[in-house]
Amino acid sequence: MSPFSPSQRLAYAESDGDRATMLPDPETSLAYPGWRVVAGAFLQSLAAFSAAWAFAAFAVPIGETFGASRAALGAVFGMQIGLMMVLAPLGGLLADRCGTRATCLAGTALMAAGLLATAQAGSLGAVMLAYGVLPGAGLAAGIAASGVALGTMIGTPVAMALVEALGWRATIGWFGLALLLVGGAGALLLRDRPRGAAAPGGPGLREVALSPAFVRMVAGNALGGFATMIPLGYLVPSATTRGVDAALLPLLMTLIGVGSLSGRVVLGGLADRFGRVRCFALLYLFQGAAFLLWLAAPGFAAFAVFALLHGMAYGAIVALRPSVVADLFQCRSMTTLTGLVLCPLGVAAGLGAIAMGWSFDATGSYAPAIAASALAAAAAGLLLLPLAGRRPG
Repeated sequence: MSPFSPSQRLAYAESDGDRATMLPDPETSLAYPGWRVVAGAFLQSLAAFSAAWAFAAFAVPIGETFGASRAALGAVFGMQIGLMMVLAPLGGLLADRCGTRATCLAGTALMAAGLLATAQAGSLGAVMLAYGVLPGAGLAAGIAASGVALGTMIGTPVAMALVEALGWRATIGWFGLALLLVGGAGALLLRDRPRGAAAPGGPGLREVALSPAFVRMVAGNALGGFATMIPLGYLVPSATTRGVDAALLPLLMTLIGVGSLSGRVVLGGLADRFGRVRCFALLYLFQGAAFLLWLAAPGFAAFAVFALLHGMAYGAIVALRPSVVADLFQCRSMTTLTGLVLCPLGVAAGLGAIAMGWSFDATGSYAPAIAASALAAAAAGLLLLPLAGRRPG
C-alpha cells in the first residue's frame, strides 16, 4: 500500500480554466519504498564484489605463505568466478522459492563465513574451499549487480593497503566482517518479489535451448567469458612482473571500476540506439583488441589505458547480456534460459583464470594466456555478430 494519501498523490491546479498540473510523482521521493530496494541491492553487491575482486591483493601473499604455484592460485580465483555463474540459476530458483531477502541473507552469510575461514586456513586446499567455493556459491545466491563497479574500484586498493599494514589473514578477516555487516544490512532492505505473476509466453525451454542460434549464443559467451574476468584477478600481478611501481598498482583496479561505470551508462545508451545485439558482439571485438594493448604494455601508462578500456567493455557486456538474450529469444522460462548462457561462461572464465597461472608457471610470463584471451574475445565477437539480424523467437 502506498505511504501517500490520495491528496498527496494527485493534486490539480486550475490554469486558464481548463488545464491541470499534477504534483511530482511520489515515486521520485526518497520516501518511495523502491529506493530502499535499490539501496539494499547496491549495498549487497558492493560488499560482495569488493571482497571477491580483492583476490588480486591476496594472491601473492597467500602463494608465499603456502608455496603455491600461480596455477594453483588461479584455481582459487577460477573456482570462485566459475561457481558464481554456474550456480546462478540455482540462486534464482532459491529466490523464487524462499524469497529474495532470505536468499541474499544466506548468500551474504556464506561469503562472510568463507572469508573468515580463509583467514584461519592452514593449507592451500583450505583456502580453495574457503575463498573459492563458499564465496562463489554465496555470490550466486541472488546478489544484484548494481554495486559491482564500485566494488571493483575500492575492493582491491583497500585490500592492498591493509595487507601491507596488517597482513593477508587479518585483512581477509576484516573483509569478512565488513561483508557481513554491509551486505546483511543491504539484504534486510530488500523486498521479496510479488507472487502469482503471469508466466511469460513463447516456446518451451528445450525448443529454444536446442536451436542453432542459442547454441551460437552460448558458444560466443563462453569464449568471451574465458577473457572477460581474468584482468580482475591478474592485471595487478601482470603489472608487477613488468616493473610497475607498487604504489600505482591499486589505481589499475580503480580504473577498471571507473571504466565499468562509464561503460554501463555510455555504451549501454549507444546500444539502445544502434542495436543491443550488434553492440554486444562488437564489444567482444573491442575487448580482444584491448587485450593486445595489455600484451604489449611496457609500463604503467599502457596498463592504465587497458584497465579503463577493459572496464568499459566489461561493464557494458555484463549490463547488456540479459537484454540481449531477451531480444533474441522468447521463452516461457527466461530466467532458466539466461542461466544456461551463464553456466558455460562461468566454466570458461574459471579455465581462463587457471590458464593465466599455468602460463606464468610454464613460461615465466602471462603473455601466452593474454594472447589466447585476445583471440577468444575476438572469436566471440565474430561468432555473435551474425545474430544481430535475427528476429526474436
